[in-house]
Amino acid sequence: MPMRKELAISPSERGSASDKRERLIDVVFHEAFHQYIFYVADEYAAAVWFNEGNACYFQGIDFISGEKAKIEPTSRCAKMKEIAVSGKIKVEDFIQMKHVDFYAKRDTSYPFSWGLMFFLHKGAPVMKDKNKYSEIPGKYFSALLELRDGDKATAKA
Repeated sequence: MPMRKELAISPSERGSASDKRERLIDVVFHEAFHQYIFYVADEYAAAVWFNEGNACYFQGIDFISGEKAKIEPTSRCAKMKEIAVSGKIKVEDFIQMKHVDFYAKRDTSYPFSWGLMFFLHKGAPVMKDKNKYSEIPGKYFSALLELRDGDKATAKA
């Protein structure tokens, strides 16, 4: 909880020692990102789609692979594809979602938020057709700093 200056993580009890270590590192990256975005945004809370989406995206980065950080689709990719094909979630509705609804639907919210950020960061910049989707994360963050409100920043971005 960044507002309380707390980062508490409970180690997993399932799996082999290496599985536990890998899950712990993923959780640390994810939760630490929440702390980072809160403080870099002058302690204004980002909208849940941006906050959780980027935390999921960030936790998948491999910093050990050499000079450049590497990110590949994670296990959330299959779930994201399933959600997209089903049409159960519309992006317009998703980015307006409140925290309580996001966490109540966590089985779909986390993979969808990851997929949205993966597209904005990795997919949109390399698409053949010219688009401005890749500008959304930067526009959102600028709007968050300007407006000091996650929901208003979503509307502006």
